Order: sequence, then C-alpha cells, then structure tokens
Amino acid sequence: MKKRFYLGTGIFVVISLFLGTLSFAQPVKKIKIGFDGDIDGGKLPRLIAFEQAGKYGVEVTPVFFPNADTSAKAVISGNVQMGTVGSNILLNAIAAGQPLKVVAETTKSDFILATPVSIKTIKDLEGKRVAIHGPRSQTEALMKWVENRYKMKFQYITVPGSEVRVETLSKGQIDASPVQMLEFINLDNREPGRFHILLSFSEASDTISQCLFARTDWIAQNGDIIEGVLRSLLEIYRRVNADPPFLKERAPKYLPGMDAKVLNRAADEYIKHKIWDVNLGVSEAGANGTVKFYMDAGILKQDVPADKWTDTRFLDKVLNEAGRK
Repeated sequence: MKKRFYLGTGIFVVISLFLGTLSFAQPVKKIKIGFDGDIDGGKLPRLIAFEQAGKYGVEVTPVFFPNADTSAKAVISGNVQMGTVGSNILLNAIAAGQPLKVVAETTKSDFILATPVSIKTIKDLEGKRVAIHGPRSQTEALMKWVENRYKMKFQYITVPGSEVRVETLSKGQIDASPVQMLEFINLDNREPGRFHILLSFSEASDTISQCLFARTDWIAQNGDIIEGVLRSLLEIYRRVNADPPFLKERAPKYLPGMDAKVLNRAADEYIKHKIWDVNLGVSEAGANGTVKFYMDAGILKQDVPADKWTDTRFLDKVLNEAGRK
C-alpha cells in the first residue's frame, strides 16, 4: 500500500504539472503590420523585433507598401492591423477624421541635412537650392522647420527618394537635401570627403517621427497583441543600443546586397544619433511638440491634442514592467 501511495502521488503531481502548463499556454495571435517603402537602415531593429515577437504571443507578418499613404490606407481599410508611417501622414489623416492612434514611436527621424563641405553653416544655405521629396512630405516639414528656426528661405526642388536626391547632390544640381542616413553613408563611401552632415534632425528637433499605429476600434479589442509587439520592440531596441554587434551580425539578412562596411557604419551612426529610442518615444510633451512642429511648418492646418492621436496606455504598462531608461 505504501508503494501505491507514492506512485499515485507521483502520477497526481505529473498530471497537475501538465495541466498547469496547459493553463498557462497562450495561443499565438497573427497580425499583419504595414511598412512604407522598401527596407532601409532605420527599419532593421523593427524587422528583427517583429520576427521574434512570437515569444510574446504574436506572429507578425510585415507587408511592404509603395509609400506612406498606401500603408496608412491599408490600416484604415483593415487590410493590415497595424502600420508604421511618418507622424505627418497620421496627423493629417486624424485631423481629417480618420479613427487612428499611435501606440509607439518606431524611429526618431533618420534624416540628416547633407551638403557639400564648402557649406559650413546653416546660414550659408540662404537662398540655395534644396531638394525635398515633395509637398506634405517629412522632408518638406523638416526644411520648413529650418527656415522658421533660422529665419531664412530656400529654393525648393522636388526630387522623390533619398537615393535619387544624393545622386542629384553628387552631380551638383542642388546645394543641400534632407536624406536618410544610410543613403548619405553610401554617398560618402563612394565619394569620401566631398559631403558632410550639416544637421542631424533626430537631435535638432524633439518630435515623434515614425509611428506604430492602428485603428481605434482595433486597439480597443487587442491590447494583449499591442503589448506583445511593444515588449518585443523594447527588448530589441535596448539590445541594439547596448550591443551594436548584435545588429551588425543580423543586418545582412535584411539588406543582403549592401556593402558590409556601409552597414557597420550605418549601425554606429544610427546608435550615435539615438534613432532607436530605448523607451519607444511617445509622450504627451513629444506629441504636443510634434503638432507644433508641423503647424509651424504649414504641413498641419489645425491643432490635434495629444490624447486625440496617441494612446500610451499599453506602452506605459510595458515600460512600468521593464523600467524606463
């Protein structure tokens, strides 16, 4: 009888542990997240985070759209559940009545103002030819901000695409342009010493740049998914900032055709300029500052209060668990 008692107890313990494991198992939920444009340096930690989000109960499929407008429309229509686009696109959509809110910032602005080395100061650009992506673009807002801050005017030329603008700069057809960091590094690698970074917008303006967002009705029903995605982003963003080789080792998977020297320098520059915020960058002060930034630039025509375009409940919860840095 004594042996039977121990055997029965053992079986009971095993069964209890098994059932306990089942009770804590969480099914993985699947979502699609839209991206605007092709893969670039700024998107790398985001892609790594989304790929490993399964450990937090979410299976993410990235979907790439030609531009920010089509990415935002895909979220509005429900073709994807979440998206990542520039705050200027979102604010104008929200001001027009679209039911969208931002839950995190995915990158600070990775635009820098590139000029020939002969241009030493911002004031040297007075009246010069400056290329932007186009009307209502992030690049126009950045250069309007420069005009307002430094009380000056530029000659604007529309040249869509950072990679095209650096070629235009290389040929001497423009005097300056806001371009993405990775494109500038490519240019500097090909033509060392001819051009330099006159201004880094991530450090010059305290604004929310690239955003993770969703429809408000979807947000109301899927807080657990949002928290899982944010936990994965927070883990990877902090890992990348603390351990640059972690990113450098993984970058070729996403940008296989890019020179290793360029990728390594890009990782160092992005970290140096604090492009990937370790707290995922959304706050009431930042939201209000962003609205002012776009209104001053003439890109946004009406005020949008912070609580009308951001929802920080999920980020606050994740940060309270992980600790703010």
